[in-house]
Amino acid sequence: MRKQKLTTSVVELLTKLRDEHPGEQIRAVEIGVWKGTSSRYFLEQIPELRLIMIDPWAAMQEYLDSGDKTAKRSQDEFDAIAELARRNTEDYADRRLVIRKTSAEAAKLFGPESMHLVFIDGNHGPKFVAQDLRLWWPKIKPRGILCGHDYGGRRCNAGVKPAVDQWAAETGQTLEFLPDKVFWTRKAA
Repeated sequence: MRKQKLTTSVVELLTKLRDEHPGEQIRAVEIGVWKGTSSRYFLEQIPELRLIMIDPWAAMQEYLDSGDKTAKRSQDEFDAIAELARRNTEDYADRRLVIRKTSAEAAKLFGPESMHLVFIDGNHGPKFVAQDLRLWWPKIKPRGILCGHDYGGRRCNAGVKPAVDQWAAETGQTLEFLPDKVFWTRKAA
């Protein structure tokens, strides 16, 4: 049920953007793809969606340090999960781009105001959440949406809320909330 609430919340935001931009492709970034199940659902629900799926699928010390139990995997396991994400979204290969890089590395590939939506659900350490917010906010088009998952919650997700709150205070953004700890805000026109 948790995954269903999350994906439904993000689809609600994507639908809002699609309705505001009839006939246009909706360009979105998903940071933290894991097995690609959410990616597949987004692509199934929004035919206008062009999804950029970003995940390093790598055994990295800073990921282990975040406390996320999924970080405790071998590189072979991460490679298998990356392949599963590709297979899970293969039916939509013409509308998705898989980028196997960190969020910071991938951010360099895109220009300012090039995305309608950025969904952050990557490394939940406060340093990395703050970095994702700082790097990806300029990539969002005017009236576009920045959203993320795990706002509050368990110990390994404890870095999300303080990083998001600090960023919102520093940038003057008002946060809104959807079920399953999804936060979002909209860029001014």
